[in-house]
Amino acid sequence: MLTDCPIPSITSGMSSRPIILFDLDGTLIDSERVAMEVTQKYFEAKGKPISSPDAHILVGRAWEPALKWILELYPLESTLEKVMEEVLTEYRRVLAEGVPEIKGSLAAVRSLMKDHRLGVVSGSHKEDILSVLCALNLEGAFEVVVGFGDYEESKPSPEPYLEALKRMGVKDEKILVFEDSSAGIKAAQLAGLEVVAVGTPPEQDSERPATSWKISNFSEINEEWVRLRARPLRPRGGG
Repeated sequence: MLTDCPIPSITSGMSSRPIILFDLDGTLIDSERVAMEVTQKYFEAKGKPISSPDAHILVGRAWEPALKWILELYPLESTLEKVMEEVLTEYRRVLAEGVPEIKGSLAAVRSLMKDHRLGVVSGSHKEDILSVLCALNLEGAFEVVVGFGDYEESKPSPEPYLEALKRMGVKDEKILVFEDSSAGIKAAQLAGLEVVAVGTPPEQDSERPATSWKISNFSEINEEWVRLRARPLRPRGGG
């Protein structure tokens, strides 16, 4: 864990406020690049170098299913549990040296938290999410933090987002999601949510679903920008 910093629970007295849900890795912080680099170095050291397209399975997905898939293509004389432990240890060590934010993301969160209900919906382990938020001084910003272990099926299943909506008691509030990966965008859209695509997808993610809104970073995101784009929850499967 990066640091020991409990996240205080937030209870809102204004449940009608717009809701903003953020993916974490690749959306608020540039950690997916770190995850791929650490995993590729790990397998290369074991004599099983991973191609960049195959390493891209880590983007937008939880560690366990992603590493399980990689191990099926690049088998090692080690268990999935052991590989996860060793890869995550190195990943956490690298992040502890400094958490790289996506441009403008921290300022946007701090500004939006004043009049919006915020949540994080991630494939990362809860302890890693909380540690990163603490390192970024965002421990009080989010009403709900949903991570691996809070749901059975990870993105692109809608279950992570449905769990966040359940915990927030969503009724008729307007909602907006910020996501960077195909898996995350699909998950949010299947949950009936309006999605903003963050960043430019790499070649390995060329089939990223179409969204109404795209941004390169958060430098121009403010309350007015969000207000014009947030939408009520759509029926499941709606367009």
